[in-house]
Amino acid sequence: MNRCYELREARPKEERGTADLSTGNVISYAVSQKEKESYADILRRHGLEAKLYSALRWKKNQVLRGIYWWYFARYIRMRDYQKYGKCISCNRQTDFEQMQAGHFVPVATGGFSLLLDPTNVNGECEGCNGFDEMHLRGYERNLDIRYGAGTGEELVRRKHQDSMKEWSKLEYENIKIPEIRAQYEELLKTQ
Repeated sequence: MNRCYELREARPKEERGTADLSTGNVISYAVSQKEKESYADILRRHGLEAKLYSALRWKKNQVLRGIYWWYFARYIRMRDYQKYGKCISCNRQTDFEQMQAGHFVPVATGGFSLLLDPTNVNGECEGCNGFDEMHLRGYERNLDIRYGAGTGEELVRRKHQDSMKEWSKLEYENIKIPEIRAQYEELLKTQ
């Protein structure tokens, strides 16, 4: 991918392109390699600390999904902490810091549309989200209380009909991440 840049300073001989002979300044030169933005720069651009990249160990192609998840999980936890203050599965009081964003339909079987669905993801305590095999009974019962009868069944039905593809880089960058970040920051203001 070649791009031309207007420059007013001299470049090393190997980078020089078209020069203004009267002043000796380089007018433009072609960049032969695609300029890559570092992962740290991507995180900073979205309001996150660069050290999160190594801490979360995102794969190269999942950085934008990881940034979205970072805001989405905090939004879900804050939403449920402010509104209910308890785990959706066991109804125990849970602090915001101890609450996790747990899926009703598991990530491995739910497809992309349920991965980031605010009805499928709710605040759970660590014990229910990670260690209690029977937590889905309480989760489904409380889904029906929070969102209406049949919500759990509807999510399971949608699991088998998922045809949604993952968002494009442009959708993440320009729509999805700014949208969830604004929702999260709005919740922080009401705290």
